[in-house]
Amino acid sequence: MSVYAPLEYRLAQTKQNALTLSFEEIEALLGRKLPQSAYDERIRRQWWANTDTHVQAKAWLKAGRKAKLNPARNEVTFVKEQAETGVECALLSLAALTPAARSLVERTCQERGVDLGTAVALLLNETARSRNEAFLDRMDRSRSRSTYSSVSSVDLIREDRDGR
Repeated sequence: MSVYAPLEYRLAQTKQNALTLSFEEIEALLGRKLPQSAYDERIRRQWWANTDTHVQAKAWLKAGRKAKLNPARNEVTFVKEQAETGVECALLSLAALTPAARSLVERTCQERGVDLGTAVALLLNETARSRNEAFLDRMDRSRSRSTYSSVSSVDLIREDRDGR
């Protein structure tokens, strides 16, 4: 069980759209002090960032919340994410699509058995993945044509060191 599970539970149980907690209230929930990085002026914004690569952020993200830090008051407002908003935005933007793009979205809905918002997300994710792969392929091709040495820097350093 995560150290931050009590925070996740509290946030998941709260019906309010926004819940503001002081650092002290969060520490009382956790039964322990927050790490120094949560307080440190230089890095606290990263600690409170809404990224699932941080164990503490997973707690509020799993509860469907995003953290908004108020550094002046040492408090955080956890705002409920509105899943419907994303779908509504996707549905509203369908009107701006070309007939071919709209047909692609509708076909994706049928083929994958998903709603319009999910179909748009799937198509965007596939496009992004495809573009990233194409970029990496271009980078690989440009490296192969590069005038740089095929010998690694480490090998050159070792050669230089051992040659003395």
